[in-house]
Amino acid sequence: SWRADEFQALLRTFHLSLSQEDFKFLWTTLDSENTGLADKGEFLRSIIGEVPEVRMGLIQRAWLRMDASRCGEVPFETVTTFYNPTLSFDSGEESCTREELMEEFLS
Repeated sequence: SWRADEFQALLRTFHLSLSQEDFKFLWTTLDSENTGLADKGEFLRSIIGEVPEVRMGLIQRAWLRMDASRCGEVPFETVTTFYNPTLSFDSGEESCTREELMEEFLS
């Protein structure tokens, strides 16, 4: 969960600046229950909407597989170990290496 000031700092980290008015609008969307906190779930729902139950099950299974220590955090290196961009990413080019596709995916 994030407080408003923490979330603003997070946005700045990614070079995303909003006016106070825009941030206030965003924050009221994220903190829909008016608790003073916004969590990852609220953030994702506001960005991508509700996730179908079947897909959520797949996401949770993938997360559990990557989060072997059950600490709630997955190092980036673990994600790159499990994710194969050659199976799901079309770069529009004929032949790309896994490394090239991963670089394009991350850019």
